[in-house]
Amino acid sequence: MVVSPERNKETFLKALATVKSYLMSPGDVWLKSPYEIRVKLQWFNFPQGIIFDGKICRTEEIASIYKVKSPFF
Repeated sequence: MVVSPERNKETFLKALATVKSYLMSPGDVWLKSPYEIRVKLQWFNFPQGIIFDGKICRTEEIASIYKVKSPFF
């Protein structure tokens, strides 16, 4: 299947807009997403998982994208 360069550009720009939207407001994207996507987002955000000791939820590591010191936008 051959895809036109214009179609590739359109697809890329749409993906970039989706990523920007998520990084600007991850909570909104989370709330609007179905369960399957929420699970994937959870593993993206917390690559080592979430620890629950019966009282408190915590994580030992967050996604490196959230460690950036200055915004790109």
